[in-house]
Amino acid sequence: LVLLLTLLGHIFMVHFSIADFKAVQLTPEQVAARFNDPLMKLFYAVFLVMAVIHGMNGVLNAIDDYLRNDLQRLFATFACWALGFVILIWGLFTLV
Repeated sequence: LVLLLTLLGHIFMVHFSIADFKAVQLTPEQVAARFNDPLMKLFYAVFLVMAVIHGMNGVLNAIDDYLRNDLQRLFATFACWALGFVILIWGLFTLV
């Protein structure tokens, strides 16, 4: 539910003007101004965490479905967690 709400919030903030409900063209200055707000950083941090968890859950389900060898499943699960952690840290570092 949190992922869905943050996704919808992102779509409406970035792609539509609430006042006249038209597509907008953001400039780099507008994006930089948005990311100067600590609440927007928090919003996108929550969005990032939820998206990474959602993506990792899907990959882990695929690993469980297709890998039957326990050792292969162990290595693939470790790689998924490691990649998810790297993506999360990289994304949070980008927000700061």
